[in-house]
Amino acid sequence: MPALSELLFGIIFSILGMVYIVYGRKNNFYFLLAGFTLLAVSFFSLDLITYLITGVVLAIAPFLLTHFLD
Repeated sequence: MPALSELLFGIIFSILGMVYIVYGRKNNFYFLLAGFTLLAVSFFSLDLITYLITGVVLAIAPFLLTHFLD
């Protein structure tokens, strides 16, 4: 059974992933890709630290990619 912190961060990153998917469908491919990855990363994370690091990197990556590549 997951700990409360894992469940809380899972909900936060999943909601953020859904928002990125909705925004990415209309505007930007980077947000769409990050949204799907944020939703899928909870199935493959092994512990809380790697899940937090991966989630934060994926949450920031579309902004950086949009700023530097477009």
